[in-house]
Amino acid sequence: MKKISTIPQTHYALDNSAIIHLAVMRKRYTNTFRLTATLTESVHSEILQKAVDNVTPQFPTIVAGIRRRLFQYEIVSSEVPPTVQQQAEILGSMTSAEIAYCAIRVLYCDRQISIECFHSLTDGYGGRVFLNALLVEYFRLLQTGKSCFTEPIPKREIDPAEWNDDFLTYAGEKSCSAANISK
Repeated sequence: MKKISTIPQTHYALDNSAIIHLAVMRKRYTNTFRLTATLTESVHSEILQKAVDNVTPQFPTIVAGIRRRLFQYEIVSSEVPPTVQQQAEILGSMTSAEIAYCAIRVLYCDRQISIECFHSLTDGYGGRVFLNALLVEYFRLLQTGKSCFTEPIPKREIDPAEWNDDFLTYAGEKSCSAANISK
């Protein structure tokens, strides 16, 4: 296997609402979802892998694993991009080891490109944003051979609201209490 340059690891706190997916996980069941795009032509797996390699650094909280720390879970961006795999018929569960290493898969089959993602990392919207970026990069590489990620994304100041754990705001005592529902 060709050595790919490593991506700097970053750590992010896991939102309280995402912990539920870890709590209900079983050996044969993980809260995993699959998003698929069907193309008009067969998928070139080598070009898809290059697209994954190029897109991965732009999504450090989606191409990541989830690890348990002393009193919390945290998202740890993967050091290397996931390897594209042949797609199975059914949605596969992920082991605890896979989730700790990289809780997203990139799959292909004939004319389909799919991602399978552990639900604690993102919801369907975030998965769709990742899949769309992957498709844009795949098509650009397929047509021109040039990546659209030739230059790193400029660093920007992160709004502290982006890191808030909004579970208590939107699903906490004030918004979902029995008293509010019965009024």
